[in-house]
Amino acid sequence: MNWQRLVLLFAILATFVRLYADEVSPGNQSRVQLGVSLALLLPNGLPDFDASMPAFGSTIGLRCGPGSIIVQGLYGSKEGITLYLLESGYQLPLSTPFFDSYVQAGLHHLRYSFASRENAYSGANFGFGFFLFTSKSFVLRLGAQLYFQARSIASICGGFSFHL
Repeated sequence: MNWQRLVLLFAILATFVRLYADEVSPGNQSRVQLGVSLALLLPNGLPDFDASMPAFGSTIGLRCGPGSIIVQGLYGSKEGITLYLLESGYQLPLSTPFFDSYVQAGLHHLRYSFASRENAYSGANFGFGFFLFTSKSFVLRLGAQLYFQARSIASICGGFSFHL
């Protein structure tokens, strides 16, 4: 039932954005991005966390110079492990004649629990990926992230965003 409300909310938002947003292109970013992210986290020997975990969440971006400041929150739960990941960083778009891509760097905080034991890590992150501009205000994203902390983890991520 909750996913239906989420889809309805984004359908309404997409309609609004399509009617009232300015043209968005890789060289002319919008001021605000609102989106949904999906990720598959690949741990590297973290205590109590040894299997890959899907996570989902929201992304907000604000234009700053040639790129955007991105804030993202992810949540995942699988086989008794609950995970929260909050990250912020700077995303710089890179355009070529063949594709549109980005690089991203920033900070993150990872908190997960298993069997009433909590673990928390903070550190830097670095990522890269590709954009697919499907309309004036709707963008698909596919990328990879590395999270540097006591024991590094990686993620394969994707999502979509509305550019306002």
